[in-house]
Amino acid sequence: MRKKIIIYSVVALVLGWFGVQFYHLLTYEETDNAQVEGDIVPIRTSVPGYIATVNFLDNQPVRKGQVLIQIDDRDLQARVLQADAALENAKAARLQIGSNISASSTGVSATQFSADAMQQNIEVAKARLWKADADYNRIKKLVALQGATPQQMDAVEAERRVAASQLELAEKQFQSSKNKRVSPRSRRKA
Repeated sequence: MRKKIIIYSVVALVLGWFGVQFYHLLTYEETDNAQVEGDIVPIRTSVPGYIATVNFLDNQPVRKGQVLIQIDDRDLQARVLQADAALENAKAARLQIGSNISASSTGVSATQFSADAMQQNIEVAKARLWKADADYNRIKKLVALQGATPQQMDAVEAERRVAASQLELAEKQFQSSKNKRVSPRSRRKA
């Protein structure tokens, strides 16, 4: 009797093991090259940049309109400053073109035209110096925020020095021209 119980127990264990294996085969799939199906939602920004902060965790549910990431805006601020500088350059160029047009359209003498052109050159040089000073101050602030490089600071400082030199040169040329116009008249009176 004992032998039968042992044999039936062994047969029951073997059948139970095969039953569990068969159930596992029917319920689960096993493979070496499986793919997981799921929903992937791409997140796109309309402005490129580096990510400053991430405001969610992996697999965390999010709501519509929730801020997921914040983009570092230092590059964008630098672009705005560059656009401002380009605008100031365009204004200075417009001023110079306007002065050239107004000077050529008037029927003044060559000396008067030269004097007017020199005065306009002084105004253009002042505008460029003002713009260079403004650029210098903007880049100086960005360097403090680590939003601009030392090379950009050097370039703006060099532009500022060039603009100051151009203004000084324009003023000296105007003064020299003014002195030349005065001296022939004074000779005639004497």
